[in-house]
Amino acid sequence: MAKKKLKNELTLASENAGETIRRIAVERLKRSREGADGVANHSPSRNNKFAKLAEILKTQNEQELAMRREQWEQERQDRRDLENLHSFPRAPS
Repeated sequence: MAKKKLKNELTLASENAGETIRRIAVERLKRSREGADGVANHSPSRNNKFAKLAEILKTQNEQELAMRREQWEQERQDRRDLENLHSFPRAPS
């Protein structure tokens, strides 16, 4: 019985110590992320995320431009074909 009580007390002390350590770690992280003016800085990976987003948008715009160019060429060819069709003289009926 005494061993069980001692084990429970040690477990409780260990959990309390772990909780204290986690709380201190969180406080330190908050302090290190705050700038001199007290405002929290952006996350370190924010620039990397922004670069990835910019690259995705650039690629999307390039693909959209290529699609529009192809669509324009197709419409241009359709108009030429239509003009050529109407420019042939028709046989009198």
